Amino acid sequence: MKSFLRNDPSKAEIEILEAQGRFFEDKVAVLERTTSPRTIMSAAYNEEVELRKLAASHPYATEEVLDKLSLDSDVEVRLQVAANANTGQTTLDRLFYDEYLEVRQVAVTNENASEQVLVRAINDSEAELQEIAAAHAGAPDYVLEVAIKSKNVEVRRAVAGNENATEAILMLAVQDPDMQVRRAAAMNDEATLKVIQIAMKDKNEDVRAVAVMHDTVTEDLLVAMRSDASLKVQQALRRLEMLQASIELKTLQDPVDSIPKYIGDKKLTYAQRQRLADGKLVEVKNVTDKNGVKHDRINLRSDGKRLLVVDDKKNQEQKKEQKKEREKKSSLKRRF
Repeated sequence: MKSFLRNDPSKAEIEILEAQGRFFEDKVAVLERTTSPRTIMSAAYNEEVELRKLAASHPYATEEVLDKLSLDSDVEVRLQVAANANTGQTTLDRLFYDEYLEVRQVAVTNENASEQVLVRAINDSEAELQEIAAAHAGAPDYVLEVAIKSKNVEVRRAVAGNENATEAILMLAVQDPDMQVRRAAAMNDEATLKVIQIAMKDKNEDVRAVAVMHDTVTEDLLVAMRSDASLKVQQALRRLEMLQASIELKTLQDPVDSIPKYIGDKKLTYAQRQRLADGKLVEVKNVTDKNGVKHDRINLRSDGKRLLVVDDKKNQEQKKEQKKEREKKSSLKRRF
């Protein structure tokens, strides 16, 4: 145990952090490169605010360290804790009641924020907190159902753009009095065709123009939209046609894209992939296949979609043995 502690790099790092005569830059450098929770915990108790801020934002900071720093007297330290992806739900719950609104906002923004925090935020008197909760990737249905009925337009827009929103919620959003809310619903990648069809009939041309670009739109609906008198809708249809044409053209022009980039652990060069695309044999050396078997050389061909091993080390050895057998038989024939 004593030997382990003597060899523990965090011990030397902690000594640098706690040394009175060391340059501040040295301490920062130690903290920035460390991965040791012990070193980061030591920084959390340091009298230098900048070191505590670094500890609070550190990617290797543990929940224990961050919970301790959430009680720090400096608001900048607490802000870093609220933003850290390692901060636990209990700590974020506490930071939601921080005296500074900015700390509360960042705590709600954190991907680890609990449903309880999001529910509190959506019912809070601060509009900024409501908007953040409505846009949160982890927002439950209850939060979004409350948010879509908000009097605040920005909150309803946030819901309309949230990919967690159900079809029922997006149906409310796409019929909202505010055009930006309807537009956000039409732009939502998770919007169903039912939602998009309503958006395609919207009175506002901006909403219709966005709707025709959605992935769920079928060809017959696009054909029907060609009769739309709006210039914006026609421009959107034209952009969509150009996009589809460019994708098809790229596929036709560059057959190399159909060739896999790797054989085992070996990345093929563009030139090698081009030769394979042309139907030519390609030799790749020092390959470890998916089974962990090492090959000095593998010869490849392609069927256009996958790589075919034509000749590997094992086959070469078999061919050598076969060649020796043929030569041996030929020699015996010559003797007789």
